[in-house]
Amino acid sequence: MDKRLVVMLGATFTMMLAGPVFGWHIANDCEGETLGGRPADIEGVFWGAETTLSNEQVSTGAQSCKFEIAAGSEGWPSEGGPLEWGAIFSFLEDVNVGQEVWLRFDLFIPAGFDIWTNTGMLKFIRLGTRIDTRSTGAMDILMGVPSASLWSADLERDVKPPFVASFEGAPKLKMVGSRPRNDVKTGVWETYEVYAKIGVSGEADGGQSIVRVWKNNTLIANLANQITAVDETGRMTGLYLFTYWNGTARSDQHAYMDNLFITNEKPANIDENGNAFIGGETYVKESQNSQISVITAPKMTQLAK
Repeated sequence: MDKRLVVMLGATFTMMLAGPVFGWHIANDCEGETLGGRPADIEGVFWGAETTLSNEQVSTGAQSCKFEIAAGSEGWPSEGGPLEWGAIFSFLEDVNVGQEVWLRFDLFIPAGFDIWTNTGMLKFIRLGTRIDTRSTGAMDILMGVPSASLWSADLERDVKPPFVASFEGAPKLKMVGSRPRNDVKTGVWETYEVYAKIGVSGEADGGQSIVRVWKNNTLIANLANQITAVDETGRMTGLYLFTYWNGTARSDQHAYMDNLFITNEKPANIDENGNAFIGGETYVKESQNSQISVITAPKMTQLAK
């Protein structure tokens, strides 16, 4: 099988194109560029203006990517202006209806991080979507503001979830995880992974669409009724990590990201529920009382063919 490996300048960034089917992956470990500098933008990758390479907190290697946002900023000004908060990773090929994508990264949230917005949800993992004629927003995984009560149509009651899923093309909030078990932990590296199969109706309703979310290798959401496209031309185009802060940040904030991996090829690892996932090393085990336990799992070494 013909394979081509392209190594880009800057933070270690690889793309694999595998024939005869166009398979790809994107990997970024925040290594290979000058400590303290902003990572270089390359084709398909754009870093927020306030992003720097840091050794203050590191998951693996010598550096991580530090995202920052200033008090009073939206992160990506609605009146116009450059992206400040987070990063954008365009997929090497759009993920169309019936196709799949997996993504995973490590995240360090420092103590005192203010999870607050004027919507009750902080934009976090955002999969950009569109149809032939227009953008359809993002398939979002958002952090729930701890003090905010959100209406769950599925549960028919207000809840205070640690995370929320919502497709901006057809908004309907779906609760992800439970408190305190799946709360965002501070002062420790955590791993987040998302899988999406694109479709106009959910797998539970006889369609194709499904979204899964893992936190520290534990499946915290299996959304078999989550739609991800508004018509058959729907597709996902890239990952928007953070990027916009509704209502502006109340104070200066920062977070660290490391070991990003995105692929459209089915991973070889299988979770305890029988689902294919990237998996790999993690440092925190989800526990009922929210105590921190350090664990490890084998790193992913191959992709299923």
